[in-house]
Amino acid sequence: MRKIIVALLAAITLGVGAAAASDLPVRRAPMYSPAPVFSWTGFYVGVNAGYGWASTSISGVSGSSNLNGFLGGGQIGYNWQGASPLVLGIEADFQGTGQSRSDTALGITVDQKLPWFGTVRARAAWAVQRLLAARW
Repeated sequence: MRKIIVALLAAITLGVGAAAASDLPVRRAPMYSPAPVFSWTGFYVGVNAGYGWASTSISGVSGSSNLNGFLGGGQIGYNWQGASPLVLGIEADFQGTGQSRSDTALGITVDQKLPWFGTVRARAAWAVQRLLAARW
C-alpha cells in the first residue's frame, strides 16, 4: 500500500509541474520588421511672412522710388514620390502685402499698391533621404 501512495504522490507532483509549465509563454525569436521607408508623398499646408522691396526709376525724369513692405500668407501643395528618388508636385500660395509707393513727377502724382498676389507652380526634385535636392 505504501508503494501505491508514494507512486500516486509522485504522479500528482509530476502532473502539477507539467500543468504549471504549460502556462508559461512560448519563447520565440522576435519577428524581423524592416524600418519604414521615408516618402515625400502627401499633402501639406503652411504659413509664411517676409519683406519685399523694389527700386525703380522713371526714364527721362530724375529720381527713383521704392515699393517696399511686409507680406504674409499661406501655401498648400501635394508631392508624389514613386519607387525612385524623383519627387513631382504642385504648390499654390496666396500673399497679402503692405507694399505701396507714391511718385510725383511733373506735377502728377501716381500711387501704386500691391495689396495681394498669388502663384501656382510645379515641382520636380530629387530626394536624398529627407532632403529635396536639385529642385528645378
